Amino acid sequence: MDSTLQDTLHNAESAAAILRVSPSTIRYYWTTGRLPRLKIGKHTRVRESELLKLIEEK
Repeated sequence: MDSTLQDTLHNAESAAAILRVSPSTIRYYWTTGRLPRLKIGKHTRVRESELLKLIEEK
C-alpha cells in the first residue's frame, strides 16, 4: 500500500509544533512553496512525511 495514504495530515498549528516554529512560518513556507500543502475544502494541511523531509534538510 502507498505510504502517502497512511500519512498523517497536520494543520499549521500542529505542523509548527513539530518543527518548533510559529504557525505563521508554516503559512509562509506554504506560500513560498518550501513546504507542499494540501487544500481540503477550505482547510489547508501538510503531510507529516513532508515535515520530516524538511527536518532532514536542516
